[in-house]
Amino acid sequence: MSIRVTRLVGVFTDPGHVMVYPATGEARQQFAVCFHAEPRCGEPQPDHDETCDAAWVDPAELSRLPIHPSMRKRIVHALTRPHTPHAD
Repeated sequence: MSIRVTRLVGVFTDPGHVMVYPATGEARQQFAVCFHAEPRCGEPQPDHDETCDAAWVDPAELSRLPIHPSMRKRIVHALTRPHTPHAD
């Protein structure tokens, strides 16, 4: 898949959102730089390492998806304040 980045959504981190990798026991606090982008070609694909599924989703369907609150915050900001970059 190929995309074209169009602008910054924001920089997000949350001390309450810690990922623990079962295979190693390693724990990491999430830190994410998020962007708005446009698809160029291809379909989203999971990497099966950190991403188990990938798909284009209609924003109207987001409320039914099981999304971690920290991730949902990023999506909501991107959709409701697209021209105001966020910084935690």
